[in-house]
Amino acid sequence: MGWPEQTETLKKFYPTTDLVTGPDIIFFWVARMIMAGYEYMGDLPFQNVYFTGIVRDKQGRKMSKVLGNSPDALELIAKYGADALRFGTMRSAPLGQDVLFDEKDVELGRNFCNKLWNACRFRQMVAARTSPFKGRLIPACSRPMTSGFC
Repeated sequence: MGWPEQTETLKKFYPTTDLVTGPDIIFFWVARMIMAGYEYMGDLPFQNVYFTGIVRDKQGRKMSKVLGNSPDALELIAKYGADALRFGTMRSAPLGQDVLFDEKDVELGRNFCNKLWNACRFRQMVAARTSPFKGRLIPACSRPMTSGFC
């Protein structure tokens, strides 16, 4: 960005509004960023700090390569699919709290995505046979979901 020169890029991105980080590095990284910002730039580097949850294993330990408790995301994607991994992780993540990672959540995500996919395929199959709109876009259902299929 051109530091220590006051380039246009530096002026565009410094200071910024928000920093999104985990609470475990507040002292080691965030406090140093603030002190360095005042020391070298004469300004606060950001106005707001938002804390995210930390992904932990089933025992509540922070994921770590040293402990060997981190799952391999590529293996999980190969086994369950990327959408299942995303949905399973999102489903198990309470807002602003730590996530206790369990592979069963990814499996639940896969099962949910599969049910959703099959429901959509079934709806398209039924509509293709019964719709007067063959070959054209099918309009949205006007009946409530509880009334069954359109």
